[in-house]
Amino acid sequence: MSKSEGNYKFSFTHYGRLACFTQLMAIAAETETLGGEVIAELGEQRESLLRSKRRLAETDDELTRSRSLMHKIACHAIKNKAILIILIVLEVAILSSIVYMKWFRK
Repeated sequence: MSKSEGNYKFSFTHYGRLACFTQLMAIAAETETLGGEVIAELGEQRESLLRSKRRLAETDDELTRSRSLMHKIACHAIKNKAILIILIVLEVAILSSIVYMKWFRK
């Protein structure tokens, strides 16, 4: 093996390593670019999720208020029905007493 063949092999190995290193650097740069894009997209998704969470909390508050209002309306309806029943019973009692006095108490 001559000296020139040995140098050639060394040069080839050196250039092979340099090409491999260049490829690795390109892959690292591409990976870094992709990582940046993924981080940016994740940031956008985070903002979207936070907005959705805020809207959900507002909706929950509105539902709580609506539920309370519906409960109050139901209570008023029950009170009104009770008052109406009492008035009907009172009117029936008054009419019965008037009929009794008119026809049976002469």
